[in-house]
Amino acid sequence: MKTRKFINQTLDLVTSKDKKKLLIAIPVSILLSLLDLLGVILLGTLGTFSFKLLSGDTKPTRLELILKSFLPMELPQINFMIIISVSAIALLILKTLSQLYFNFKLSRFLAEQESIISINLFQKILHSNSRKVLSSSVTEYQYALLTGSARLVSSVLGGLLTAFTDGINILIMGFFAFLISPAAFFGTLFVFLIVYFLSGRFIKNKAEEYGYQSQKYSMIAHGSVVESIRGFKELKVYDKVGEAINTFSSARSNLSLINQKTSWLSTVLKYVFEISILISAMACGAILILTTDARKTITIVVIFLAMGFRLIPSIQRLINVFIGFRVIIGSSQQLFYFNEKFNDSFVENNTHPIDKKNNTLESIILSDVSLENPDKTKRPILSNINLELKIGNVVALIGQSGSGKTSLADLIIGLNAPTSGEISYNIQGQAIDSKFISKGYVNQNPAMYGESLFENISFGVRNKPIDVEKIVEILKNLNLTDFIRVDEGLIKSREISIDSTNISGGEKQRIAIARALYADSKVIVLDEPSSALDKVSQGLLINAIKKIKQNRIIIIITHSDRLTSECDYVIELKSGRVINKYKNINYS
Repeated sequence: MKTRKFINQTLDLVTSKDKKKLLIAIPVSILLSLLDLLGVILLGTLGTFSFKLLSGDTKPTRLELILKSFLPMELPQINFMIIISVSAIALLILKTLSQLYFNFKLSRFLAEQESIISINLFQKILHSNSRKVLSSSVTEYQYALLTGSARLVSSVLGGLLTAFTDGINILIMGFFAFLISPAAFFGTLFVFLIVYFLSGRFIKNKAEEYGYQSQKYSMIAHGSVVESIRGFKELKVYDKVGEAINTFSSARSNLSLINQKTSWLSTVLKYVFEISILISAMACGAILILTTDARKTITIVVIFLAMGFRLIPSIQRLINVFIGFRVIIGSSQQLFYFNEKFNDSFVENNTHPIDKKNNTLESIILSDVSLENPDKTKRPILSNINLELKIGNVVALIGQSGSGKTSLADLIIGLNAPTSGEISYNIQGQAIDSKFISKGYVNQNPAMYGESLFENISFGVRNKPIDVEKIVEILKNLNLTDFIRVDEGLIKSREISIDSTNISGGEKQRIAIARALYADSKVIVLDEPSSALDKVSQGLLINAIKKIKQNRIIIIITHSDRLTSECDYVIELKSGRVINKYKNINYS
């Protein structure tokens, strides 16, 4: 029941069009199985002819008569054997080459599905609100998007196709084996079923256990790498390098051991089935010799051995599918959890981007705005906030950590939606949707996008050429002119590495501020913008804010007395409530 539910959950992630593509594999598999069967029949016939040559038997077999009926003329026995041999080899080679091509197309299809599932989830995550997104760790997202999707596709979609294709192959071969000798067929089937039931429960439980352990140790290893690189300086200063190495080594060693155990589970059954085929063939041969003639016995034994060893890869793949299902049930929980968690996310259609620049914002009004805590046993994050923020003002949000400053700012710029109350963005006396307002955000550790300074600063503006002169003017105000140079009359910017390790924390913050200014954002939130700036840079920042505030609402989350003193208004929060708001008389 658990496996069926899991398969249905996986198929829900696949479009109807792609499900139809999966069905195409069934007739193709039937055709490949028939080619394989015909080759095996010819090999069995060849074994019978060889026995006849050695024994001097001249009586034709039923297969010999059937095959000769397809030939236009009577041929000598040796020539007939050559034709049979060449035909068998040709059919088996054709089947193998066709299978290779089919597997190539199948693997490409599965790779596309892996990307689609991962991309769709990534879209849902990025179109959700910040509170929901930031409630999980980067490591959990990395595992679900990169590892979870790959395992899900290979184990479930790939496994279903394998089960269909190899299952059809086994059924066709089994049906022919039954026609040749029902007794030998049922004897072999009995041995296989005994082997499966003796080992199946053990393998099922172990595979699922290994799946959960694989997810656990993979996430620990991922997290250890991310946090160790991110906190490299702290590791060195506090002499915690050894502990970080031990954490990663333990997780990575356990992960490798789990992968080895998972692989071992499938190889055990493979060898058991190989032995079972040999034992079944010997037992059937002994019984048939006692009950029929030797010629028929050799034909049956050769065909059964040929079919058995041709079927071992199919059986092996089915075993891997069975194990894979149990493993992935344990290791893909994170991916399904996120799909469920972000299922209500609205994916925007960006074909026609909104022109935000032409909208002149007048004010933002918050009326009885509240934000509930996901943990209902705790107090609300924000309670009954009533504010009016007017254009041309710089507003400081102050208060102790956990007072609700960042949550309030996130609501104002639309990163989260309030649980109750209303936030209106007013243009010419009418409230409009926040998505029509250009907004900027600068946090304490800004993300860098692109490889150059120009790409990063122009990040917030779509479908327009980069205005280099405007960027240069902004860089002058923020003391970032060392990032640009003039080369043969052209203004060029310094490259930024993909992990931003070649720029300082203060430079990253000022680049993020420049990004907001370049986008002509009408509402700009700065979260501790001066935390990584020296006094000179703070002064430049304050001057830049004064220059740009006329057509904007600027909200600054800060603990800096100097920055607070330079704001028009100060709003103080405590435990999610506004306890004080006043006009700053020191501001000039």
